[in-house]
Amino acid sequence: MEVEEYVIKAQNGDELAFAEICKQFARLVKKSAYQAHMRPIYEEALSVGYLALVEAIKTFDRSLEIKFAGYAQSKIKFAMWNLFKRERNRWQNEVTLEAQQGEDSTFIDTLASDINIEKQIELKILSNDLLHRMEKLPAKQRQAILLTLVSGKSLTETASLLGVTPQAIYNLKNRGIRQLQSLYKEGIL
Repeated sequence: MEVEEYVIKAQNGDELAFAEICKQFARLVKKSAYQAHMRPIYEEALSVGYLALVEAIKTFDRSLEIKFAGYAQSKIKFAMWNLFKRERNRWQNEVTLEAQQGEDSTFIDTLASDINIEKQIELKILSNDLLHRMEKLPAKQRQAILLTLVSGKSLTETASLLGVTPQAIYNLKNRGIRQLQSLYKEGIL
């Protein structure tokens, strides 16, 4: 039976005919995937090759009077070429670790950053401690401090949110700060 007859059967849902075509073209797919420039991505290339073969089976049109072998070979060849171009672009755009490092730097230096972890942890602990201590303040003082100092809102914005005057917000904020300072000095907090 000719390959074209197997293709027609496979297009009509015959699984045995489909398996026979895959078996006959397995060598071509493996050979295409094992080219020197494709070896680093051999498994992916193999998958792409078989997908191209499946697409060739599905899209083959006998009325064009071309041989299926040539049609499948061109589908596989161009699928491999497209895969290689995509991977080549990815390889070219990758920045190698050696390119990032200077001559005197090490791998650990590359991983290091300008962030001071100790300082960040200390600030986190202090901010949590401050929020806990602020719970002892009256609600209006606490809101005035949080909205103006933490959120960065102006006195006017804060005043409109809380329904008071900007002068009242200024006074509430300052009283709250003084109360926090006195509680801290007394050792209550």
